[in-house]
Amino acid sequence: MSQVGIILTSNNQLDELIRCMKSLYYHTHYPYELIIVDNNVGPASHFLKNLNETQRILFYNDLLDKDEIIDMPFVLVQENHNNLVLALNAGIEKCLENEDILFVSWIHTDMLFFDQWLDRLIEVLISDESIGKVACDNAFWKQHFIDLDDYPEKYQKANIFAQEIMKNAKLYECEGNECPWLIPRIVFNNELRFDDRFKGIGGYEDLALNLIIEKKLNLKCVVTRRSLVWHKGLGYRGTIDTLEDQLYNARIFDEFYRNKFKEDVEKYEVFKG
Repeated sequence: MSQVGIILTSNNQLDELIRCMKSLYYHTHYPYELIIVDNNVGPASHFLKNLNETQRILFYNDLLDKDEIIDMPFVLVQENHNNLVLALNAGIEKCLENEDILFVSWIHTDMLFFDQWLDRLIEVLISDESIGKVACDNAFWKQHFIDLDDYPEKYQKANIFAQEIMKNAKLYECEGNECPWLIPRIVFNNELRFDDRFKGIGGYEDLALNLIIEKKLNLKCVVTRRSLVWHKGLGYRGTIDTLEDQLYNARIFDEFYRNKFKEDVEKYEVFKG
């Protein structure tokens, strides 16, 4: 069976990293290979280095009310920088080394996953060959003011709620720029990567990739509520960027993308700055 290469970018948030890995393990059923790209700084990096030796981790199973030692294989890529674009490209290259990986996904440490989230993204992607990128509509949680910081106390109720929403959702809700996303391998086989002129996580790197997928590859980028993931960082994009980096990214986007794809840039204006 084909696999998904899941790229998890880690930025030294140890508690979030463990919570994310736990949620991923218990709620992802489609075959996947986990590739963790780490910035090689601080407690999270030390934890990952030790974990990489055993590939086993202790999780508390909330449903069974007991600890479990879990086999959790993953590929560790450690990069000595904080550039998200370089980290993503390193993860993509590692995915492409595995010929069984037909889809590539990107997740953050500040995410929690609901049952079937990946299966449903796969369903959307394979239902239409004209789709080059599909993402979860995470604005949903913001609209409903659901905060899972008290995980796992609120998680089970939110999971039931999410299952009903995903089951009844339309195939496509909107176009846009969300994460986690899922992209077919063939997109990256065209040697397409994130533009490494961008710095930090300001969002422009994703917007630029969307435009290339749409205009050069003639594929669609869609967002759907048929798959839902809770993303704590939604609405706080770029908070760890410097103003200098944000302005620099805006200039790169204007010079190399806005002027080239003027007719399509308007729909991305909401993400500017």
